[in-house]
Amino acid sequence: SDSVGLVVRLDSLRGQELLQGVRDLDSTISTTCETMLNSFVHQKHLCMCSVVSTVICFNSLCHTADLKKCYRGPLQPHCAEEDVFKTESANTAADQETVKRNGMILDGLLRFCKSLGFHSTMWRSDTFNKDTSQSAISAEPGGQCLRSADEFRQLIKDVFSDGSKRLIVNYYMPVLQLPYPFGHFSPLAAYEAGDDRVLLLDVYPDSVVGWVKVEDLFRAMDTIDSDSKLKRGCVVIQIL
Repeated sequence: SDSVGLVVRLDSLRGQELLQGVRDLDSTISTTCETMLNSFVHQKHLCMCSVVSTVICFNSLCHTADLKKCYRGPLQPHCAEEDVFKTESANTAADQETVKRNGMILDGLLRFCKSLGFHSTMWRSDTFNKDTSQSAISAEPGGQCLRSADEFRQLIKDVFSDGSKRLIVNYYMPVLQLPYPFGHFSPLAAYEAGDDRVLLLDVYPDSVVGWVKVEDLFRAMDTIDSDSKLKRGCVVIQIL
């Protein structure tokens, strides 16, 4: 089958057609897609999806950014999941053993990315506060709200129009009809406007990399994290 749940497999005929459509674009999207695919790895520990997603984004940015001029953080190019907690700043922001056992919440990923020297912004699904322009449910400074799939789509377009940005999403896998009953972090590699799908680089080894409708992914983000008791969302990281 071309699909697993609501995900069109990247290695299927339809998945490859969507990828070729992105590759044919002479734009930042095609460059970002290639560097993200080249940097993709699966997580090695069950709860380290947030960490490996950050590593993939950083290694992708290494291909497009002049790190000596732009990056002042502790990571080295082409680093791996196990290298991150060798840095003092990462250990200050998050305890490695705790992350291995319990993973991170969205606010935790924001703090973690900031500690590694990224300009980072958190966006939380906030469909219950449609009349507010700033999320009242964010516990971490720097949080903004996404009140609809349309707003999420605009954020995606903004990120993929800027080669210095990357996007990590926090979502509930069962909403995408995947057989794994937990929340998860993974990065996005591309946006295909014709089908309105994003390329979700699912870092869980038993899951599938593929294309997801923006509206479906927003619904998967618009869920309550049982640890934080807050909505899920996404984090945009950037090397300025």
